[in-house]
Amino acid sequence: MSYDDDWPDEPDDDSFDCPECGVEVHAEAESCPACGYWITDAEREAGWRAGSTSGRIRAVGWWTIAVAVIGVLLLWWG
Repeated sequence: MSYDDDWPDEPDDDSFDCPECGVEVHAEAESCPACGYWITDAEREAGWRAGSTSGRIRAVGWWTIAVAVIGVLLLWWG
């Protein structure tokens, strides 16, 4: 088994984003490894229901870039 086999390419299903800083936190963690925020049971359950927000943020970012590029092209050609 190589070192790379120990690290999955995709996020673990038993994880959610920290409500304080947004870093991925394992479901069994008591606090965020990045900022130290203590995760309550209620936040852990809400995190599982909401899922990861990073994908939604990335999608909004791409849509914003696409709209900006289209706007610049319309101004340039108009």
